[in-house]
Amino acid sequence: MAYYFALKRVATYTDHFTYLDGDPKKVENLDRSVDVGINPPESNLALYCGRAIDPTYLPTRLQPKGRRYKLADLIGSTTGLLASEKVRDIVEEFEPGVHAFYPVTFEWSGKSGQKDKGHFIWIIQQSIKGLHPELIEPPYPGPNEFWDGYDLYKNPDRKLVFSKEAIGNAHIWTDPQVGYQRFISDELTEAFRAAQVIGFDPQIHIEVV
Repeated sequence: MAYYFALKRVATYTDHFTYLDGDPKKVENLDRSVDVGINPPESNLALYCGRAIDPTYLPTRLQPKGRRYKLADLIGSTTGLLASEKVRDIVEEFEPGVHAFYPVTFEWSGKSGQKDKGHFIWIIQQSIKGLHPELIEPPYPGPNEFWDGYDLYKNPDRKLVFSKEAIGNAHIWTDPQVGYQRFISDELTEAFRAAQVIGFDPQIHIEVV
């Protein structure tokens, strides 16, 4: 089984940032080949589409907005997926060397001058076309096209099933046919829960057959 990988905001934790160096809009994937359709992933998906990046323009310093000093273990931002050392260590136990974790320093403005160096920009470097070609609804479009069922609002009765053969031993990945959405295995989900990873909020259990 698998889940949609999703995050949640935690009221007392900061989750808005300004980047003090770099420019996430200029970050590009090293591999610009086509996954599905006729074009490679859009530039605004570079940090999320499951491919390695050129980190030249990746921010290394972020300024949290407001006066809240608590940081969740997982934070979604326009600068990328932010992860704590706890998250990195768990992921490395399950998939050593698969994903990239780029150190980032949080620097609060004002008199406090507080800094935090315990987080990373996490680039998920695993892209898998995992749809089960016989069990999904709407029908499988072939390996080189987007699946119509990726938009749950347009297809509320859809049936999403992954192929165990395609997923293999992966624990977290993106699927280009499902709108480059991210998915996480049962095993990694349970490890995050056991470690009480703050900000983690998996959604919708998905069959893997």
